[in-house]
Amino acid sequence: MKICVVGSGISGLAAAHYLTDHPGHSVTVLEAASQFGGRANVTPDGEHGPRIFLADYHYLLGLLREIPAGGRSVRDALRKCRRFAGRSDGTWVEIDHIHAFLARTRGLSARDRFSIAKSDWHAKLVARRNAQSSNIFGLIWNRSDASPYRAMASSRRETRSYALPGSTEEFLLDPWIAFLRSRGVQLRSGCRVKLVRPRIDDVQIVTNSGQEQFDAVIFTGFVHDAYDLLDRSGIARPLDCRRHTHRKAFTIDLDPREKVLASGDVQIYAGAGITTVVQPDENRCVTLAAIPRSTGNEFVLEHVRGQLELAHEPRRVRTRTNWLPGEAVFTGEYVDPLRIEQPLQHRVYFAGSYTDNSYPLDSAEGACRSAYYAVARLAKDHDGVTLRSGLGLPSAVQVRRASPSPRAHPNAPAHTRLDSALRAMVSQAAVRLVPLVSDVVFEEMSGCSWPLAQAAVYVANHRSVFDVLAGVLAFRHLRVSPRLVVARKYFDKGVSAKILYAIGALPALRGSDATVNAGIAAIRAGDSVAIMPEGRITAVDDVPGAGYGRGAAMMAIETGAPIVPIGSSGTHLVWKNSRPWPLVNRDRPRVTIVIGRPIDPTGLSCQELTDRIRQAVCELEVHAERGVPAGPHVATA
Repeated sequence: MKICVVGSGISGLAAAHYLTDHPGHSVTVLEAASQFGGRANVTPDGEHGPRIFLADYHYLLGLLREIPAGGRSVRDALRKCRRFAGRSDGTWVEIDHIHAFLARTRGLSARDRFSIAKSDWHAKLVARRNAQSSNIFGLIWNRSDASPYRAMASSRRETRSYALPGSTEEFLLDPWIAFLRSRGVQLRSGCRVKLVRPRIDDVQIVTNSGQEQFDAVIFTGFVHDAYDLLDRSGIARPLDCRRHTHRKAFTIDLDPREKVLASGDVQIYAGAGITTVVQPDENRCVTLAAIPRSTGNEFVLEHVRGQLELAHEPRRVRTRTNWLPGEAVFTGEYVDPLRIEQPLQHRVYFAGSYTDNSYPLDSAEGACRSAYYAVARLAKDHDGVTLRSGLGLPSAVQVRRASPSPRAHPNAPAHTRLDSALRAMVSQAAVRLVPLVSDVVFEEMSGCSWPLAQAAVYVANHRSVFDVLAGVLAFRHLRVSPRLVVARKYFDKGVSAKILYAIGALPALRGSDATVNAGIAAIRAGDSVAIMPEGRITAVDDVPGAGYGRGAAMMAIETGAPIVPIGSSGTHLVWKNSRPWPLVNRDRPRVTIVIGRPIDPTGLSCQELTDRIRQAVCELEVHAERGVPAGPHVATA
């Protein structure tokens, strides 16, 4: 079987490792960068960060035991770390846990623990206001609320940690790559995958050097790279808003005379959002500026001097900002790989520490476990692949994930009953509340009976926040429950995000076709889609110059679904854009909603259909502004 692994990070190397347990498979690893290793690589700017291995890294440590390096295994080369925490009086004490707050060491008082927590909290607060902190947008605003609790819960029982004696490239990547090549794996760097085309019998990938066919592909790149690849390939995927953090790293060559190097032990010093791992064998340390007050070079170096009590200037300092998405640390809610893989013909699989993998945080162990599960899914779908039957792991570690019920499309609600209940609740609330502030009436110019017999794309103008409530009533009138395309900012955090995900709403992701692809998948699955092509609230005076997005037209042309134009007038009188709440007037403003005749997209180009949509919606809005004539119309109250 011919298998391609995209990405050479920990997850990619682990997937190739598992695939070569049995001979007979042709395994190729493609890496876009010039160096192998993914987020574990070493560039001229130094390490990506300190490489620390916890004792519960069962999957990864199991693989490292199989990799020879200098007459022993990579696992045997790992050095046990000594962990130090700062006291409130400025001195350091060795502790028996990787987290000072959970340590039981004598000499670390409650006051010291409070001081540690306070310094970390102050660092976060200052970082949010410090222009010199390159983490201000990458960490403080993007961290998932659950991620720190997952990290603490994961490590509360682990008191041991290990580190490489020196460079990640020398002590981990080079031996692993040599081991894989000895098993027949082909590894190619500088080979970026641009497109993936899953088919019934194989999967075609397009790289910067041409086209290739494989029987299966395991993609192990970072979540943003995975989503970008699917978007470029025109494949629908979950439109969740991923969260990550950028953490600046320093690789510092120390003067051999420094006292901190004298013991020969690998040591970890952490405090005020800065963690430093000392590697005496290489006369160096690697520092991670995770949540400091500032990531400015001088600030961090001065802090390291204080941590390690350095008496001499460093021989060399290399800094790595890790500002690219593929260099970030994932801090969001995990992605279910089965949701991504469902439409991919059992040919493309996804792995990476951002996917559900039974380990609670982004780590090398999570990457390794995700690779194991991806190979397990591939083995289940293809008889030619055999997964190693036993890992020699504790039974509690060998987690088997149950397959969730398949969804109609990647962004369909996970719980249909909850979706129906929420929609009914919102609809009833709109029916009761809207008459308090406005008089909403409908006029039919469609000549249709509702609901339509097929899925459609519903488009409307956008003049006010009140359009949301008016839209709820309009869809109630039309007896349809479309998937709503909503501005991305409402999906970031809070109750609104949870509700929108629960009802299968689609975030409007600008700069890619992801939302269009998701809408196409929803329509093909039988769901209608509702979108406001203007993309934002447009004042009445600005309508002539307002732009119209082409997303609705693209969805309709690709699926053949009709476009149903809707024009409304008067919503801006109820709820002005500058107000947090709608106006409550004695004389309720009239809101008129006009339903237009469906537009058939057959034979029209994307631009032609977009122009037709704009013309139809504008005409309906003008008609609504003139008032409702005598004739058939429906009032809400």
